[in-house]
Amino acid sequence: MSVISYDLMFNNQNINKSKSFSYFWLNLETSGNIPNLIYKTTNQEQIDGAYQFIGVEFAQFVKADLDYRYYQVFNENQSLVYRGFFGIGLPYGNSLRGLPFVKKYFIGGANDIRAWRVRTIGPGSYNGTNYDQIADMKMMFNLEYRFKLISFIEGALFLDAGNIWAIDENDNRVGALFAWDRFYREIALGTGFGTRFDFSFFIIRFDFGVPLYDPVYPEGERWLGTFNTFELSDFTFNFGIGYPF
Repeated sequence: MSVISYDLMFNNQNINKSKSFSYFWLNLETSGNIPNLIYKTTNQEQIDGAYQFIGVEFAQFVKADLDYRYYQVFNENQSLVYRGFFGIGLPYGNSLRGLPFVKKYFIGGANDIRAWRVRTIGPGSYNGTNYDQIADMKMMFNLEYRFKLISFIEGALFLDAGNIWAIDENDNRVGALFAWDRFYREIALGTGFGTRFDFSFFIIRFDFGVPLYDPVYPEGERWLGTFNTFELSDFTFNFGIGYPF
């Protein structure tokens, strides 16, 4: 309730020319400030330490997302795409239980780190189940080389890296909290290849990713070959419509 969102987008692509271009997106979002102010100024009573609307504690938070991409176009048949993403959500005031579930971050899947399925990695080095692999902060980097194979069929080679982390000190999931002295050792790394069928008005995409570095394992056992032998079954299959970024 009472969500205020600001978006800033920049894109200097020229669709009539095969030249390099950049894409930048920034989103700032706040929630709960107006009702919190109203409840305070009207001296409403808190229940269990928080104000409630029709019996439910309303969320109060600030959230920021930054997405930058650079498309290095070599010619009509080849390009290299770089992507960096950072997002963080900070609950405060009336939010005693952290960010709402729908505002938390997850990682993995067809448009993310493709060596893992959605919500099967993180936060940090935490080893949990799918439903609780969400967190308050996300960092991700992608590199993808795109090239034409034949006719309307394209190929891609990619490298994906990133993770999510919790920032709430009350989070009791082992290894989930962000820490400056170890976060860089918890960045998952995956690689793979893909095929795209370009039908002009839409693109069908198949990607196959394999983990190279998995932070869920003990340090010293996180690289492929130490935690697993390389087999065809290690690949994660992803299906998508359109490019991943």
